[in-house]
This record gives sequence, C-alpha cells and structure tokens, in this order.
Amino acid sequence: LARRIELLPPDATALLTAAAVLGREFDVRLATDLSGLAPEPARAALEAVRQRHFVWVRPDRGQAAFVHDKIRAALLERTEPGQRRALHSQIARRLEQQAPERIFDLAYHFDAAGQSARALPYALAAAEQARSQYALEVAEQQYRIAHRGEAGASKAVQYRVREGLGEVLMLRGRYREARPVLLSAAAVAEGDYARAQIKGKLGELDFKRGDMD
Repeated sequence: LARRIELLPPDATALLTAAAVLGREFDVRLATDLSGLAPEPARAALEAVRQRHFVWVRPDRGQAAFVHDKIRAALLERTEPGQRRALHSQIARRLEQQAPERIFDLAYHFDAAGQSARALPYALAAAEQARSQYALEVAEQQYRIAHRGEAGASKAVQYRVREGLGEVLMLRGRYREARPVLLSAAAVAEGDYARAQIKGKLGELDFKRGDMD
C-alpha cells in the first residue's frame, strides 16, 4: 500500500491527503480547495485515484469515499502532524462559516487542530444532543473533547461538561472513572440546585458501586 501511494502523481497525493483529513467520505470540492489544486488538475487527480481503486466516486462526482480505511490511515500516517493540524483548522473554519449546524464535525476538527477552546461550544452541544438520544459512546467522545477545552471557561460551563461526562460514564457502568469526574463537577457547582444535583448523582453512584461490591 505504501508503495502504491508513493507511485501516485503529486496532484493525486495532494488531493488524497486533504481527503484523508476530511474523513472516510468526503466532499470533492472541499478536498480540492484544501489541496490547493486548480479545478482541471483536481479532476484529473480524482480520476487517477479512482482508476487505481483508492476511492469510489458518486455519479455526480460531488462526493467520494475511500475504498478501505487502511488507505486513509496510511495517508494520514505519511502526513506531518503540523500539516494535519493546519488542514483540520482550515476545515473547521470553513465549516464554521458555511455549515455551523455541523456541530459534531466542528468539534472534531477544531480539537484535531489543537484548538480545544474553539471546539468547546460545539463539543458541548454535540455531547448534550447525543446524551439526550442515549448515544452514550458518542456523548462520551464529545464530552471529552469539551473537557480538553474547558480550562478558560466559566464555572457554569465547566460544571455542564463535568456533570455530563460523569453521568455518561456512570450510565455506561464505568463507576470508578465516573467518581472523580463527578467530584470535580461538585468543586465548580454554583447555586443550590447544581450542588443538590451533583450530590444526588454522587449518592446514586455510591449506591450503584455498593450493589457491585
């Protein structure tokens, strides 16, 4: 696989690298813009990688997808960390302008760009949406992104992040991990309601842990 990638024309490598950072499925126009290619070279590059069975391309040529995750992984491994972060940052800023409703993607790309504080509002909104739908694995992923960016946030935001993450961990049966997170939420709780809420969750957690002992 590495040799197949090395034999690609430079334009094809540039297009695939940008596409790999976007995800397994990607928007061809956005990948083209990120790669820095002009439209005609980009079309030729897309056709080259399609013929070599790196990607599938939809009939409208607007969307494409990697044939296998290993191809995308190999391309990402070949990309310098600084270049990956720069591409993630470009993607996030473009989504912020053109598709602010894509909160899961915004959280992921800002976080991957090393811009945790900018990821925070999107990650927290995404986490709370996933939590409300009982998509607990996704909720945990998003709360952890939010947690990485919470350092400069208000205590109220820090409480939402920590309480949410602690509850998700508890719902997933990971009680030992949940306890320090909920205790950290208690440390930033403001107002009688929040303090009572987190006290109740800690009591529930202790009860559940007691049932397991």
